[in-house]
Amino acid sequence: MTGGRRPRLLAAAATAGLLLLTSCAATVGGNAVSIYENPFTVAGLPVTSGPSGPRPGVPDSTIAVENAEGTDSDILATDAIDDIQQFWAEQYPALFKGSFTPVSTLTSWDASEDEGSGIRFCGDRTGGVPNAAYCTRDDSIGWDRTILLPALVDAFGPMSVVMVIAHEYGHAIQHQSGLVGDDTPTIVAEQQADCFAGAFIRHVAEGDSPHFTINTSDGLNGVLAATVAVRDVDPNDPESVHGSAFERVTAVQIGFTDGAAACTRIDEAE
Repeated sequence: MTGGRRPRLLAAAATAGLLLLTSCAATVGGNAVSIYENPFTVAGLPVTSGPSGPRPGVPDSTIAVENAEGTDSDILATDAIDDIQQFWAEQYPALFKGSFTPVSTLTSWDASEDEGSGIRFCGDRTGGVPNAAYCTRDDSIGWDRTILLPALVDAFGPMSVVMVIAHEYGHAIQHQSGLVGDDTPTIVAEQQADCFAGAFIRHVAEGDSPHFTINTSDGLNGVLAATVAVRDVDPNDPESVHGSAFERVTAVQIGFTDGAAACTRIDEAE
C-alpha cells in the first residue's frame, strides 16, 4: 500500500489450507481433471515440499537501511529488497522504456513507540504505525520491524514478509514506469502491485532468488494466506484499497502464472 494507510491484519488461521482440496462424502467414477490441466503441478511447476524462507549460508544483504537495528525482521526485509531489485533489474527493460533504478531510500521503524512519536516516514511519525509502505513523494520504502513483520512471520512464515515487501516494490515500479497516474483507481494500482509480487514469488519458486526459496505446497499456501489476511473487510467501503480476498489472490495468481507482463494489463474492467 502506498502513502500511510495501515493494513487491516486479520486473524486468518482458517486460510492456512487455502489451496488444499476438501474431502467429499460421496465418490464418483472417472478421472479427476484439474482446471489447470495437471493437478500435480502449480502453474506448470511441480508440487514440492521442503524449505520455504531464507536460504541457509547465504550472506545477508549490505544495502543501507535508515534507522535499521539489525533485527531478524530488518535482515529479512533487506534481503528481500536485494533480491527484488535484482529481479526488476532483469524484468524492467523488457516491460518499460528505460532502465531500472532502485528506490531512493529504505527505512525501518519501531511501531511500538507511542503514537505520534518515532521517526518520520513519508511525512508522518511512525510510532503506533504497524505498516509497510511505498512513499511516492520521495521514492522510498519503509517497514515496521517490531509489530507487523514479526506478526506476519509468526502467523504465516518468513515468505509472507517477502510477499509484502514485493507488493510495496510493485508500487515503486508503477511509479518509476508511469504505469499508474493520479487518475488510476486505487484498486487497480493495488491489484497490479499484488500481481507484480506474484511474479516475483514465481521467480523464487523457480529457484532464481539468491536469498530465498519457497515450496509450492505449504510455502505457497502461507504466502496466499498472508495476502488474504491483509484484505479489505468490506470492499464496498470507500476507504478500502486492497480488494477482497478473492481479488487479491486472483491478482497474485495472474503474476505467478503469467508473469509480470500480464500485470501491466490489469485495468479497472479486469
